[in-house]
Amino acid sequence: MKNLTITLLFFSSLNFVIAQHNNVPATMKVSFSKAFKNVSNVTWQKEGKNFEVSFTQNGNKMSADINANGKVEETETELKTSSLSPKIIRYMKDHYSKKELIGAAKITNSEGVLSYEAAIKGKDVFFDANGNFLKELKN
Repeated sequence: MKNLTITLLFFSSLNFVIAQHNNVPATMKVSFSKAFKNVSNVTWQKEGKNFEVSFTQNGNKMSADINANGKVEETETELKTSSLSPKIIRYMKDHYSKKELIGAAKITNSEGVLSYEAAIKGKDVFFDANGNFLKELKN
């Protein structure tokens, strides 16, 4: 019975992802396909009026936020935590010494402005392209 429940949950989740993909407006799909070539593992998730699309491109795990008009507002590329700048790593050690760094990402907004994200349990910490602290958000 337990295996049946797990199997049903799996297929329900799969159907949800497929349903999300089928409900994505064509403008968003077209915009995504023009902006990102040679992608795999594409999944869509609705976030308010926008959609977030997660995917793999050239071996990199990425995501993009696409608005209702089909504009890519932001892209995020997963990084190894060790690839963050020494300034960011030092900031994280100084301010979150008891927390393990569990994730990192490079973020580019629609104007091409670069920033970085360092994730610890319960928080995402954001930095500008030069490694200066910007803000902290609970996750």
